[in-house]
Amino acid sequence: MVQPAMQEIGRLDLSTKRNLILLQVAGFIVLLAAGFLALQAAILLRPDIPAEASFTLSGSEGLAAIAAALAVLIGATTVLVAVHEGVHALFFWLVTGKRPYFGVTGFYAYVGAPPGVAITRNRYLGIALAPLLVVTLAGLLLLPAVPLIALPPLLLLLILNAAGSVGDLIASCWLLRYPPSVLVGDQGVAVVVIRPA
Repeated sequence: MVQPAMQEIGRLDLSTKRNLILLQVAGFIVLLAAGFLALQAAILLRPDIPAEASFTLSGSEGLAAIAAALAVLIGATTVLVAVHEGVHALFFWLVTGKRPYFGVTGFYAYVGAPPGVAITRNRYLGIALAPLLVVTLAGLLLLPAVPLIALPPLLLLLILNAAGSVGDLIASCWLLRYPPSVLVGDQGVAVVVIRPA
């Protein structure tokens, strides 16, 4: 059977200067919103959180606390990137039956669809939004169960995952302008919409 020729009808390249600025601004807004929502969820689901916390650190104790906070931030970010991109990879593999590819560009990592594979729009939307939904749901389920000391890193992971999903959210919103019948090719930093010529 001869495959029909395909025609590109749209492209969203998130690596252009304009789109990188958009990602940064949108990411900051999502970071603030996710922070607010995560704290509200913690207050609602964890009545054991102390009503008032006092932090008065100085000298070497203050430096140790700052170093520990930085270590938690770096560790949480590393774990988050691996989990976020791993969820994308798992869903690409489940949908296509082929191994996706991993890449790094600038300051972010990405997973792309297997080369030469195009996916229907709605399946692509599921793959794009899977890390935001899976990590958020898992985090909310863990929120009431983790020890109080593990609450800040868990909240940090939820907040950073939401902010780190901004590219997925932008691509998903952009794709909604196309009918479900189109095919989507993922090139890691660019999303291409195609249809038979």
